[in-house]
Amino acid sequence: MSNYGIAAFIAFYLMLGGLLLFHKRKNLVVYFGFAAATFIFLLKHNAHFEIQGYGIALLTLLLVLLVAIGVLWSQRRNVRRHRPRAYLRLMAAQAVLVLAILILTTAHFEEVFPPYLNHLGEHHRFHLLWNLAAILPGFALVSYYFERSGAAAGMARSWFARTDARVLWCVFSLSILLDNIAAAMIGATVIASIYGHRPPFRLIVAIVMASNLGGAPSPVGDTTTVMIFMANVCPVTDLFKGFVAVLPVQFLLTLWASRHQEPRLSNQQIIERAEREVERSDRELHVPHCEHQTVSWRGMWPLLGVIGLLIGNLLADQPALGLWAGMLLGLVIGRIRLNGKELLKAMPNTTFLVTLVATAELLPLEELKPFLNGMSRDKLAVLLGLKSAWLDNIPLTAISISLGGFAWGLLAYCVGVGGSSMWFGSSAGVAVGQTFHEAHDTKKWAWPFVVMTFLYFVGVGCYLLVWRVVVPALGG
Repeated sequence: MSNYGIAAFIAFYLMLGGLLLFHKRKNLVVYFGFAAATFIFLLKHNAHFEIQGYGIALLTLLLVLLVAIGVLWSQRRNVRRHRPRAYLRLMAAQAVLVLAILILTTAHFEEVFPPYLNHLGEHHRFHLLWNLAAILPGFALVSYYFERSGAAAGMARSWFARTDARVLWCVFSLSILLDNIAAAMIGATVIASIYGHRPPFRLIVAIVMASNLGGAPSPVGDTTTVMIFMANVCPVTDLFKGFVAVLPVQFLLTLWASRHQEPRLSNQQIIERAEREVERSDRELHVPHCEHQTVSWRGMWPLLGVIGLLIGNLLADQPALGLWAGMLLGLVIGRIRLNGKELLKAMPNTTFLVTLVATAELLPLEELKPFLNGMSRDKLAVLLGLKSAWLDNIPLTAISISLGGFAWGLLAYCVGVGGSSMWFGSSAGVAVGQTFHEAHDTKKWAWPFVVMTFLYFVGVGCYLLVWRVVVPALGG
């Protein structure tokens, strides 16, 4: 690996360490990490380019403006309290100046930025970043309408939610049929109706894991399995072999997640909460409200976004377009106003996560390909699964497809489930964080990381035992 590649990986893992130590400043940590990765990338692809005069002045001014925005953002609460209008004017002025300086810098260094823009503009990278940037606020809105409609409270009182284990098995099953992100979102909203917005943390982790477990052996349950299925590298029955890995792990997961002392809300409390949510929803929709009404059927129309996501993912490989098309159609049919406040509330987390993924996309993973090619495919699949907790699993899956020769059911399990050990390792973890913001507290994942990694190896062991030992011994 080149020196630039080593420097890029060191910067990335320092950023991850910063997230553990400085969670309350996670946005600044990620922005600095992205800036460092960008700087290393530009140095690598423009090693002989000299910066002089005007260029130095532009870069210095850009750096000063970015630091000023960072300082102003860190002190935003105090400034907003005393000078709210001045704060908005300063942020707007600095943002405009940064945009102008970026345009001038790009024009001046016309030979420097094209490799960088081409790299992030490659189809699979742009597709990932665009869909992530559009899906996260979209899911925040869908979750909002789902909760306000009272449907989540209705599910919380049903037979399917009598125990935590049943909720997790429902999330697992939904992920097989729909999509791991949609399943995680529905599960998180139901859990919020059962426990309020501070449920046991292990239950939040289990929702993420259960949605990834269900999606791993399904050709439509996860982006990585869709990639494998669409590449035609194996029959779909090879993916179904992953069920021998996910079912034992799901069983153990439900046992672990159910071991807590947090009391559930009573049915009466859930009903009262549902009535308040429906009343608020009807008031916002300007429709007549019936007393003791626990479900707003009109408020459920935006849930067409979930169906749209599934259709968009299967037919056009554009889940974000499908999500927004379905949700906007539901808003029109139900004559519901788009909630701009919820959209704005989702923006900080969306910016943070898109920047985090973009930083991972700047890593020179192609330099690892010669090293990976020399490993046995089973060991490589397990290693990639462990790495997917820290790196985006989509480029790892793309590399695996180009290498070939895998047991594809094992690979789908590893890259799909391995990311459950950390909240930013999978799209499901990101989606759950929209409902429970404490899911983005990296420090709280220390013990769950150990447990989820152990369960991950249990699944690997079950797969290898059945398909490498038992079935060959039986002559299958």
